Amino acid sequence: MHDQKLRDQFDDWARPLRDTAPPPVAVLRRRARRRRARLAAAGASALAVTGVIVGLAVSGLPGRQDAATPILAVTARHPYPPGEPYLITLDNRGAEVRNEANGKVLKVLAPPRPGSSFTWVAAASDRLFVLADQQDRTGVAYFYALRLGAAGQVVSLRLVPHSGAMNGQIYGMAVSADGSEFAVATMPRVPVTGPARVFVYGFGGARVPRGWVSSAGGVGTLSWAGDTRLAFYWEDTSQPARSGLRILATTLGSGGSALPLLSQSRLAVPEQNNSGSAQLTADGSTVLTAVAEGGSGAAASKVRLGEFAAASGRLLRWKPLTGTDDGTTYCGVLWASRTGSTLITQCGHIQQAITGGKVTHIRLPMIIPNTMVGDQNTFAW
Repeated sequence: MHDQKLRDQFDDWARPLRDTAPPPVAVLRRRARRRRARLAAAGASALAVTGVIVGLAVSGLPGRQDAATPILAVTARHPYPPGEPYLITLDNRGAEVRNEANGKVLKVLAPPRPGSSFTWVAAASDRLFVLADQQDRTGVAYFYALRLGAAGQVVSLRLVPHSGAMNGQIYGMAVSADGSEFAVATMPRVPVTGPARVFVYGFGGARVPRGWVSSAGGVGTLSWAGDTRLAFYWEDTSQPARSGLRILATTLGSGGSALPLLSQSRLAVPEQNNSGSAQLTADGSTVLTAVAEGGSGAAASKVRLGEFAAASGRLLRWKPLTGTDDGTTYCGVLWASRTGSTLITQCGHIQQAITGGKVTHIRLPMIIPNTMVGDQNTFAW
């Protein structure tokens, strides 16, 4: 092949990269800060916890990022939420159904579609999960409802009606507490700035998805209070004072045209300095957010967990979060009770159970790793 022909082919391949405008400097700075902070609590369907990681970034990373494999930890006995031993973890093999009572993998599910990978998982309980199955080449996503039986066996894995062929980089997913619907937050894959969108899908398929959109800014880390209030972590690129955890009344939406995301939501808790993403407890009363002490300039940061009143945004208390955020392992809440009074947390390689003000060090069968996709995408509990 002639040199000129090679140059022409390379020029055609590189043209989309040259034509894509870089994100604003402020976005890059916030992104670098969050890579160090990498905090985030587990924004889950009503904090039943949807999977892991990376503090919200406005960077729509092009292409799929392989989900990191959980790091196994040597352990004997360990606590798990009463009556909820089953969780899902994602790795390069697919979706693993795990029993946290003994650490065993009960089942490994491969993506249903050829040329695709599971990129996100969310849970309403340890019996109902939603898996995002995205095409590796195009990023088109399809959503599947996974239901488990009492012994952790797979009862069904079915495509959610009206949920197919969504295109975009997923930055948050959560299932409502009653298991009737789930929400997805997306940003464009290319360019890295552009419309931020939130969709709400019903499992029954009786209605088309509801949608909200903002022409700028970044959205991620979804969590539900009941089945009508959806919290999302917002990073505003034009008016930073609007950044933080916002609450959206999903009953305002309807199938068809998307509604404006910001005017239909309210700012509950402003973004905290050196914080990761925030989440709403299942009862809707409290916002949890992890904050790096002393800034995020160090390679590893000590972290504490703040509790804020969702109604007023007032700081209620700080809770200890033993360990340091080293950027390679998840740092935040793994599981939370409905009110947030009982938590299971991890920061670095240290895990703990917090009940009220009492902290007990624990060791689960695995250490949850960090990833470069978005908050809480590789496990759901």
